[in-house]
Order: sequence, then structure tokens, then C-alpha cells
Amino acid sequence: MSWYVRFDRSPEHLMTSDHPTPAYLRLDSWAGRTRTLVQVIGQTPTMFRIRAVTQTALAGRCRWLGVGEETLVPREAIVFNDQLAQ
Repeated sequence: MSWYVRFDRSPEHLMTSDHPTPAYLRLDSWAGRTRTLVQVIGQTPTMFRIRAVTQTALAGRCRWLGVGEETLVPREAIVFNDQLAQ
């Protein structure tokens, strides 16, 4: 199952944070599940706004985020460090 990622054009519901929270972006593909370290910098009711720490693959064909770029991803695609232990 892949996660659909879209770029936000209307940030009126975005709640920004002064301190980015480290988390992992989880992607499922035909090759297996991958996790990439990102920073969560805000949220909407159904999405998290993330900032890439490294070059990050997104769901879909040939979709990448460069270092420092931001986008919105579904909440189900983000795993925080405390959830990894479960």
C-alpha cells in the first residue's frame, strides 16, 4: 500500500511549531517498507507538515524531496520514536 502525498496550497489550518520534532516517514513499496528520518514542523487535522533531513523519496513515481524542502503527508505515514518500541 502506498501513501498519496500532496503539496499544500492552503495552509490556513496549519499549526506551526517552534521546535521541529524528529520522526520517520514510512513508505510501503514493492521492495518492502522503508523509513526515512524527517522533521515534523506542523500539522493539519489529517496531515503532518514535514521537512526533509536527507533526500527523501515520496509515494508515487519519481517524487523526491530535497534537503530542507517541506510538504504535507498523511498522519498514517509518520512514526515517532516512541512508537518504534511498540
